[in-house]
Amino acid sequence: MDPETVQKIGKPVFGGAIFRTMMGERKPQKAFNPQGEPDGLSLPAYHPPVQSFLGVPPKAGDNLHVWIYVAQKLSKRAFTDEDEDILVTLAAQAGLAFDNLLHLQQLKQHAAELEAEVAERKRAESKFRRLIETAPMGIVIANKKGIVAELNAQTLTMFGYERQEIVGQPDSRGFERGRRKHRRANDSGSASSGHQMSGDSS
Repeated sequence: MDPETVQKIGKPVFGGAIFRTMMGERKPQKAFNPQGEPDGLSLPAYHPPVQSFLGVPPKAGDNLHVWIYVAQKLSKRAFTDEDEDILVTLAAQAGLAFDNLLHLQQLKQHAAELEAEVAERKRAESKFRRLIETAPMGIVIANKKGIVAELNAQTLTMFGYERQEIVGQPDSRGFERGRRKHRRANDSGSASSGHQMSGDSS
């Protein structure tokens, strides 16, 4: 069809009996009338004149997507079984290509949804970490096994720990190690101060 005819037709509706049978039974349909349009086609307005018609529903697996038809054979004769075999082969290839396209679109959509979900989770996690880190009270987060997963700066300041001393340790063991280290540091500092005082007094 020329572009002008396509524009006139617009969004055509093919509701003839031949099209309904082709879609319902999923079988090729042929029609021929040398005097004019075959019965059952009911082609839309502005469609070029048709005397011969061959339509095939593309198949891919169990899916029926659309249909393909050819019309007005150049010899002005009816389409043959050989013509039908050729169009069935082309329709099968078209159906498979359409299936692959749909599958690719679904994969792209799924990938986009996953990316959006990951980005949203990262934003939520970042916001949660900022809230924890800037909280005025000490916060310790442990998993079901009691292993410390995270703690905030206020906790480190309150108890004098280094983060690596606590994270990854059972909560009681990690804090006990931190306390022992903190006590040793305090004891060492006290002993050092006492020695200096003794030296000064002599």
